[in-house]
Amino acid sequence: SVESASQSDASSLAFCFDDIGLPVPNPWQRNVRLSGLDFFPDGRIAVCTFDGDVWVGSGIGENSTSSLEWSRFASGLHEPMALLVVDETIQVFDRNGIVRLHDDDGNGEADWYENFSHVVPQTAETREFAMDMVSAPDGGFYLAKGGQIGATRGPANGTVVRISSDGRSYEIISTGLRQPY
Repeated sequence: SVESASQSDASSLAFCFDDIGLPVPNPWQRNVRLSGLDFFPDGRIAVCTFDGDVWVGSGIGENSTSSLEWSRFASGLHEPMALLVVDETIQVFDRNGIVRLHDDDGNGEADWYENFSHVVPQTAETREFAMDMVSAPDGGFYLAKGGQIGATRGPANGTVVRISSDGRSYEIISTGLRQPY
């Protein structure tokens, strides 16, 4: 494997990666257990952590990743495991559903959290957490939910579901899955 390469070298490689430091330590003394990531069109990275934070990093793709600067964008989410940037808006899939994070004043921190969709049933089962989220061409989403069951069997354990573009309805499109990422 190749740890880093110059821009001219990178184009000839089948696989190239950079080791990017996470925002630790940080002023909030938060654990940073990465659980999802996506990129803004301008190259910034957005990540969510299992502990409920969303961080935005800038400086990726420049000559040195040591100049990467992180800022905490949001906190208090319930075990988010998937994050997408859609139309410049960060959206996370956590145990509460799909949450859109809005920065109305442009200061780099979410001012309010919009519960876009919470229609998919969620039990308290420890392994039925959000697994993955993919945007659909019509503005909806596909969600993958954990299905490893200890005690509580819910109607959406171990499924892939399709969320409508308005967030108000869902359809189970696949069942019987254990941990579908």
